[in-house]
Amino acid sequence: MPAERALPAGPLLLRPFLALPRAAIDAYAAARGLGWIDDESNANTSVKRNFLRHEVAPRLAVAFPGYPATLVRAARHQAEAARLVDDLALLDAQGTIACGSATGATLDRAALIALAARAPHRARNLLRWFLRQHGLRAPSAARLAAMLEQLTQAASDARVRLAHEGAELGIHRGRIVVHPPTIAPFAIAWQGEEVVALPHGTLEFASCMGAGIARAALQTGAVSVRSRAGGERLRLAAERPSQALKRLLQSGGMPAWQRESLPLIFCGATLAAVPGIGVDVAFQAAAGTPGYALSWHPRSWHSDATARP
Repeated sequence: MPAERALPAGPLLLRPFLALPRAAIDAYAAARGLGWIDDESNANTSVKRNFLRHEVAPRLAVAFPGYPATLVRAARHQAEAARLVDDLALLDAQGTIACGSATGATLDRAALIALAARAPHRARNLLRWFLRQHGLRAPSAARLAAMLEQLTQAASDARVRLAHEGAELGIHRGRIVVHPPTIAPFAIAWQGEEVVALPHGTLEFASCMGAGIARAALQTGAVSVRSRAGGERLRLAAERPSQALKRLLQSGGMPAWQRESLPLIFCGATLAAVPGIGVDVAFQAAAGTPGYALSWHPRSWHSDATARP
């Protein structure tokens, strides 16, 4: 337990009394007439830390009178060692980390491969540090080693998807990315709402004129918001043929996990529009006519990660 720790999306967490024994804190409070509340769950010895505190620590204190101070000193040394390995990770991360993506910092795969070949222990340390930058707990030693092997040994065109702590690690255009997990197929009927809540984000239908999906066109059939099933096609301009949606998404550089979770707007059985890609010519609002502008806001898994205790 560190004396101070920066929360992923919050203030600095400080523990100034960490090195003080309980008796010293109790004596200080009693001498100054301070009141306090004892958390009754701390007496539950079925919790491992409470079992150690109530059953093991008193026996150690009897057998080894200097035990509390020795333990505090060892913890302080371990904290310094942890800071040193973080400093080493920062050095190894120089030139390999890039920020600015929707899923946060990404890691250069080629650099990780080179580091793993030269110093596997440093590569594991860098990967552990990289996960922590995304608010994720470190995996077990065996799991970390397996993750490093898959991320560095997979073929350049292989699909890598490693689940960890409610997120997934993947590879996109030579970079290691932490991204939201895969979303199960969905289909929701649209009843004219301005905002449609989906399992992984919100889709907005903003009223506009001469742009977006024509309101009149959406009245020709039941409108639904669905996930991709494969084989969808979209015609974005009258002078162009229809194109496979998969090809449009790939040419736009959209990662596989974003392609799979993208909401599609159907009118009946016809694909009418895809947020960020465009509206089919049969459903485009003409100049001066009312329409809906689409805006897709995927929910970030970071909000869930930072809410964990």
